[in-house]
Amino acid sequence: MRDSEADLIASESGLRELRDMYYSENPRFFVAVDCIIFGLVEGKLCLLLTKRKFEPEKGKWSVMGGFVQEMESADDAARRVLNQLTGLQDVYMEQVRAFGDVDRDPGERVISLAYFAMLGPEEFDVDLLAVIHAGGTDNLGDHDALRAVDDEGAGVGHQGEVPHED
Repeated sequence: MRDSEADLIASESGLRELRDMYYSENPRFFVAVDCIIFGLVEGKLCLLLTKRKFEPEKGKWSVMGGFVQEMESADDAARRVLNQLTGLQDVYMEQVRAFGDVDRDPGERVISLAYFAMLGPEEFDVDLLAVIHAGGTDNLGDHDALRAVDDEGAGVGHQGEVPHED
């Protein structure tokens, strides 16, 4: 490190100047987390879903997801998003895959990290579940996070219809 860089790092304005020097030439984009949460209900494998409260796809069934905030780790973001959307706390989740196709989100450039968890009976709200079985995710739609679990060999699929939208 050159002395001039060390001097810049010593001050807050210097840090901003370094950031501008080294990072301003690169594009910025969003990082999101998707929580793929499974549970057992009466011996059937179920997927925890919620209706989206915002565009795009407002009102449609979706896994829980949200954006990583500036001073937050990806793991902390996954825990926060799951808690805010379901009330679940202290759920062990494993990051299973990242998705970064340029046009995967219609709004902005978003890289998404998929997290997976399996819950026991009575650990979740049964009204947020869709019954699924082994065999593929075809009827759940084209969501990267669902493909992540299917790609990992979990054999996730939908049995019957996703709950009707009101």
